[in-house]
Amino acid sequence: FFGSRRIVASDFPSGAIGTGDQFGRVLTMGDFNGDGTKYLVVGAPFTDAGGVDTGVVYVRTFGSPPDVRITQSTLPNDVPEAGDRFGWSLATGDFNLNGLAELAIGVPYEDIGSVVNAGLVQVMPSITGGLIAIGTQAWTQNSAGVPGSVTSSNHFGASLSAWNFGKDPATDLAIGVPYADITTTVARQNAGAVIDLYGSAGIGLTSTNSQLWSQGTTGILGDFESNDLFGFALY
Repeated sequence: FFGSRRIVASDFPSGAIGTGDQFGRVLTMGDFNGDGTKYLVVGAPFTDAGGVDTGVVYVRTFGSPPDVRITQSTLPNDVPEAGDRFGWSLATGDFNLNGLAELAIGVPYEDIGSVVNAGLVQVMPSITGGLIAIGTQAWTQNSAGVPGSVTSSNHFGASLSAWNFGKDPATDLAIGVPYADITTTVARQNAGAVIDLYGSAGIGLTSTNSQLWSQGTTGILGDFESNDLFGFALY
């Protein structure tokens, strides 16, 4: 444990320790500015930041560039609402092949219009100076080309995983939708699904060739049952 450090929310600009914030509930890391160093990203999804349990994401750089505190108010396409739990899940990857990591942030309790807890995933781009809000992508099941549809309590973005799934060198993003109702020949409530979005050079994540996987998909092993919550966790 030589060189280990204790990190709390109050170490960050505008950060404060709050009861029940669950600082550190989820972690990831990425090189957001191309200096060869991977920075620690910390989710605190029950932090009050513009509302109760809206959520905060912290980026710890241990020096230069400065540490970052990200909220829904930081981004151009979102507003904080009570219970959104911004930062419930996190993933990083080079989705646009610019040599820098981008940051995907799950907001699975986000209401989409009048649809409660439908879920949202925000993807922040990076430049050589680090993460930026401009150009952030907001993905929901209402986004053109994304499989499925916005449905109450789907919790789109409850889990995230960034890997290259094979279409080109860009990193791709798997999004868990564990409370999705899936219908093949019969309906299964809360059976769960995983949606894959593919990265592309110069563009980033797109819905082109996106896929939806469930235990109702031909070739996927396991019984197709209600309340399976397929996609609840991703690696």
